[in-house]
Amino acid sequence: MQKLSPSVSTNSHFTPPENCRCIIIGGGVAGLSAGLRLAQRGANPWVLEAAPQLGGRARSFDDPDFDQPLDNGPHLLVGAYRQTRKLLRDAGAPLRCDESLGRRYPLWDVEHGLHGLDLARWPAPAHLAGGLLGMPGMGWGALRAALRLLPGMLRPWALHGLSATHWLQNAGQGEGLFRRLWEPLCLATLNEPPGSADAVLLARVMRELFLAGPAAAQPLIPAADLNTTLIAPLKQAIEGLGGRITTRARVMALDLGGQRVRGAMTARGPIFHDGAWIVATPRRAAVKLLNPWSAAQPWAEGEESPIVSVHLRFAAPVALPAPMLGLPGCVSQWLFQPAPDRISAAISAAYREVHWESSRIVDAVLADLAAVTGDAPPPLRAQRVIKEARATFCAWPEAPRADPATPWENLHLAGDWTDTGLPATIEGAVISGEQAARRSR
Repeated sequence: MQKLSPSVSTNSHFTPPENCRCIIIGGGVAGLSAGLRLAQRGANPWVLEAAPQLGGRARSFDDPDFDQPLDNGPHLLVGAYRQTRKLLRDAGAPLRCDESLGRRYPLWDVEHGLHGLDLARWPAPAHLAGGLLGMPGMGWGALRAALRLLPGMLRPWALHGLSATHWLQNAGQGEGLFRRLWEPLCLATLNEPPGSADAVLLARVMRELFLAGPAAAQPLIPAADLNTTLIAPLKQAIEGLGGRITTRARVMALDLGGQRVRGAMTARGPIFHDGAWIVATPRRAAVKLLNPWSAAQPWAEGEESPIVSVHLRFAAPVALPAPMLGLPGCVSQWLFQPAPDRISAAISAAYREVHWESSRIVDAVLADLAAVTGDAPPPLRAQRVIKEARATFCAWPEAPRADPATPWENLHLAGDWTDTGLPATIEGAVISGEQAARRSR
């Protein structure tokens, strides 16, 4: 990009907020978490979002055929999301969740029917041991096998270069334990099947869930849509502290001609700003903004994994046995019930399903639902299938991830695709935004 000239008429460009010390490109979870932390420091940040709404992959939207807002995809949080929960408390809107499941993960499969992993109220990892012993078909053999995973959880870096399947097989995990617990966990958290997933990341997830106390693994289902639960409180807090948020403000280029970024070109005119900048966009958008430097980075060519989400509204209530239900081995993977007449399905690592016709996906979810309930579901009133072919970075072994720092002293990166040590989750996005905010001076 050519250097922007301050001689451009002030009528033709955005003006940052008074005393603005940081501009954040991207209004997803990472950008908003950075914005709140900077606003708390009195930095008067300016968040620029290209889309009409905030949230990124955690966005919500209205559909005229549904009586409640729809999330881009159903999300499950857990007690180990410590930074996310703290961020919301600091925003004045503590996380509101359905905690009716306690420490139980309801499951269903053809062989065992309805059952679950009930994590006992014992010190970690004894709570997992109690849960395994209570699962049908597990017993002491499964417990002994799970204990063989402890060295990897305690020293995940020692698994560098291994796939999750390689690690699990080396640790003697039986077929039942693999299929009913570790494979669903890997799919849900890494958005990747164990055969191609990074063992280091899976071990870190398992350490956070099973070695940090019983409350860390507690399932937390947001009590409302993600915009109400997460995005709107962050927006309100940022603006209440003097920050500004602007949507439909696509940044097309940055002034990268010196040691510092001093401006940007947007669809609504140029911006001049000599303070801090944070790029909190998806990876591909960041690569475009930071070319040619970014094109030479090992993380620039990373692949992405798909997610398919299905929202169904029925003509009558559906008798799902729990507000959330895991279906190991089924197409649906996880079913959620946000309302009596609604069911949502999450299909992670949907390399196959993303290429299916939407009608085929809906039929598969309805078949899973019929198998669980033992009866044909009521007639459908509405359906919505959302395919995200590039939902998350591929969590493959040794997949490169970006450091927050860049060659420009006032520019940092944020996003769940940066090197947070976690998979591409809401918690990872929050951590990345906070890291970038700490570095932005």
